[in-house]
Amino acid sequence: MIRLYVILGALALLIGAGVYVVQLQKKAERLESSNATLTATLASERAARAHELKIATEASHDYESRLQALSVARADTPVQSVRLCRSPTGWVPAPSPAPSGTGPGSDAGHAGEAGSDLEAGPDIGPALYALADEKDEELARCASLIKWVKSR
Repeated sequence: MIRLYVILGALALLIGAGVYVVQLQKKAERLESSNATLTATLASERAARAHELKIATEASHDYESRLQALSVARADTPVQSVRLCRSPTGWVPAPSPAPSGTGPGSDAGHAGEAGSDLEAGPDIGPALYALADEKDEELARCASLIKWVKSR
């Protein structure tokens, strides 16, 4: 009789172990499925990041080339003098119409003309060129960013 109980106990252990093994196999299948999904997601994200990096690098190179072109153009363009005339009285009257018989090429009618007492103001050429250079750089930045956004 004891043998029967030992055999039944051993059989119960084997059945329990078999159920446990089956549960472990099902869990392993679920984990393999999850692992495959995560691996595919990771590969997809890596590809997306590589694509984003490529686009960002191209945009950066585009911006650098635009700045280089601006630098070359700036070196080739001399700063010219720009002076605004100012009146010693602070205001300039409107010019009167030319008297009849005087054409645009004649010197008649220029003596005593309104605005003839104007004096040269300060040279604002360098400031204008610096402002133009600054705006050219902003335009290059905007153009590169637009290209970057459109390529995404």
